Amino acid sequence: ATEGVIDVDDLPIEVSESMPIELIDNSLDKTLKAYEAELLRALYPRYPSTRKLAHFLNVSHSSIASKLKEYGIT
Repeated sequence: ATEGVIDVDDLPIEVSESMPIELIDNSLDKTLKAYEAELLRALYPRYPSTRKLAHFLNVSHSSIASKLKEYGIT
């Protein structure tokens, strides 16, 4: 990513084809959570530990562990 902004081209998956964005129940929160869950499901096999995934996404290990648990990914 350049200048601290992640673009679709920076991600190692085809986001635009595999994850179309549609508003869920007219809720931004539900939509973002669904998108986040799909993104984490796609990335976790490529970074198969919470530490590796957290490092790739530049977030804390505990944040990733919580999200994976919340979305039933691990």
